[in-house]
Amino acid sequence: MKGKAKDETGIESVERYIREQIKIRGIKHLSDILNEAKNIYREEIQKQGKDVEQSWKPFKGKLLEKIILEAISDKVSESGFEIMRGKILERQDSSLFFITLDEDGDLLSRSHQRKEGL
Repeated sequence: MKGKAKDETGIESVERYIREQIKIRGIKHLSDILNEAKNIYREEIQKQGKDVEQSWKPFKGKLLEKIILEAISDKVSESGFEIMRGKILERQDSSLFFITLDEDGDLLSRSHQRKEGL
């Protein structure tokens, strides 16, 4: 990992490294990329006096969630749609369009409903 962005923490540089490597090498090399990143992460987290294993798992999980959501969002956006996370929907007082499907995936109903009480 060469050079850090200005004001970037060691942990942020690990995240940047993972993202860059996925772009360069592709997702099929994710396991190798994560193994490499964990070694870098280990050095950074030990400087903070934290347990590597306990902090690596949540760090990796949150980062992978972000990366996957970004990839899905890009594809969905190409189709003219937008993904809204649950947290955003919970804060908005907006009209939502609901589709109800049966077990076979056939359309049962469509409705516009206003979220109440949020």
